[in-house]
Amino acid sequence: MAHTIKEASFMEVYNEIDANDHDAIREYYDLNPNLSILTYAGMLGLTGTELKGILMSDGSAIDKEEEKTAQIMFEEADETFGADI
Repeated sequence: MAHTIKEASFMEVYNEIDANDHDAIREYYDLNPNLSILTYAGMLGLTGTELKGILMSDGSAIDKEEEKTAQIMFEEADETFGADI
């Protein structure tokens, strides 16, 4: 049975998340707010500074999804703005 990132255990994260997959790293961290940066960095084989750099870059995975949703809403609003004229 395939596990989602949210359901993954420590060893599954250690074995499945690639340290180069920054989106997956941010997603897992967003979904596990009680996980310390140093613990998570150790799980990934990174230093705390390296992990913090990944977490601080490009926004979190959840922020990206919210941004995408907002963009769609703004595009729809632009299409309907002034349509009654």
